[in-house]
Amino acid sequence: MALSSDLLVSTAPPSKPHSREAYWKKKKNLKKKQMDSFIAVTRLPPRAQASALFGLWPERLPQIVSAMVEKNVLKNWRKLRSKKHDVRWNSLADKYYELKDEAIAKEYLIILNELHGQEAKKMCDVIETLKDLNRMTVALGPDNDSYNVVVSFVGKNESERRAEMMSIFVKALHTQAGIHVRQTLPLRVQVKDSEGQNQWVPQERIYGLTCFGGRWASITEAQVRYAYNHRADGSVFPKDPRITYGCLQSAIRKVVGKAN
Repeated sequence: MALSSDLLVSTAPPSKPHSREAYWKKKKNLKKKQMDSFIAVTRLPPRAQASALFGLWPERLPQIVSAMVEKNVLKNWRKLRSKKHDVRWNSLADKYYELKDEAIAKEYLIILNELHGQEAKKMCDVIETLKDLNRMTVALGPDNDSYNVVVSFVGKNESERRAEMMSIFVKALHTQAGIHVRQTLPLRVQVKDSEGQNQWVPQERIYGLTCFGGRWASITEAQVRYAYNHRADGSVFPKDPRITYGCLQSAIRKVVGKAN
């Protein structure tokens, strides 16, 4: 469907006060032309409707349009929008967590949920088998160091915790990530504080997951221990008696077995 170039004018408000009236008049005419064109779009075959809608609204669909089009057309429109931002999205140059436009960030989250929502739910189910969760660290990017997210679970209810994990896991599945989860154990160990006094503190257990290309897997206990006990140059950190390590493989088998 051929679209007039005047339908793609910028919607940014003018900086000069004297041009404001002309701007709103032009915007009103633009909306009318877009809606007139939308009537013609509805007569097109379903496969062509998504492309035509993307030509009219490349960033965000009006609510009335979203309600009128079929679900598969809306899904294809979102795929086209995703391709438009594919370069900056996949390179992490403009990260999801730093997107300034809330509408675009919300749209990305919808797209990612469509692509990776089922696997992200399984990851949440696995993490939720652990009691007394403390916090989670997610390292995003090709080298697991492009962007770090630290999520505290303290003081959050189950729904808040799951919603936060879902938004992070779909992003991790779409790119590449290493995930470490800390669990507070009922055991206490004695350590010396900065003043040399003995203190009894809770012991923690760390688990690991890795994500790549829409897939995810547990990191073994030995791999997690090595990651935390060694510096980048290969030297070893002093042993911390508060920290132990575990593997989520048995929890994954239970969750995946139930899902299947």
